[in-house]
Amino acid sequence: MAVMNPEYEEASTGTNPEILAMLFQSDDALIRAALAANPALPATYIGALGRDRDEEVRANLATRPHLNKRLVHRLGKDRSDLVRATVAKRTDISPRLMGRLARDYYPWVRCQIAENPRVPLRILRRLAEDTDDSVREVASVHLWHRQNY
Repeated sequence: MAVMNPEYEEASTGTNPEILAMLFQSDDALIRAALAANPALPATYIGALGRDRDEEVRANLATRPHLNKRLVHRLGKDRSDLVRATVAKRTDISPRLMGRLARDYYPWVRCQIAENPRVPLRILRRLAEDTDDSVREVASVHLWHRQNY
């Protein structure tokens, strides 16, 4: 049985603002990534985590509901394909950002947009004609479901 690191556990599920503030200073990216996903994290730290040097931290942050639209947009243009793919899963991103992510260099980012239940039909149709087989398949299946259900 694996023993959970107490700092990681506190970063993941803790609610004490003073302890979370202390953990925010950690050099351990796993601790900061856990903090990024913790709903109890005080809002004052969210922007800084959006600029964290570690992509896992930024990707975990992108999973948070109710993020500021500007931060979501910035994360959608992140240098990391992991972060962009995570943003592509969000149902609250703008059609403009979806369009940008639908043209991403990495097929797996485009697949995430193709699977997004809020993707506009015009983008989904374009992805159904993508140069990558996996993107075309995901988009075609989603398009078929949207048109038949």
